[in-house]
Amino acid sequence: MFSALEVDDGPLTVHDLQRLRQAPRRLVLSACESGVMSPVGTSELLGFAAAMLSLGTVGIVCSVVPVNDEATVPLMVELHAGLEQHDELGPAMLRARRAAHGDPALTATAASFLAIGT
Repeated sequence: MFSALEVDDGPLTVHDLQRLRQAPRRLVLSACESGVMSPVGTSELLGFAAAMLSLGTVGIVCSVVPVNDEATVPLMVELHAGLEQHDELGPAMLRARRAAHGDPALTATAASFLAIGT
């Protein structure tokens, strides 16, 4: 889907994604603070996740704080395993959190991610 965009001029931005004919149905954003949204005025949020939802994405997994890179890897592997079994985002994230139980770094990292939408 992204190959139709010319993004060789720098980082992929929301402006680039607005040129898509259709937004991705779901996104998993494993980077630090990928779900941080800032209020603008009284009824609008600004941020990558908010922009994607407004473009039609129905579900996003994202973090709202800095995360441990090493602990994110097994968490994302577990999350994707749940998604491959046709789980929705919420149950897949719960599965990943349960798998992290017992390891403080994995548990804290798992708690840093939210499932928004389906």
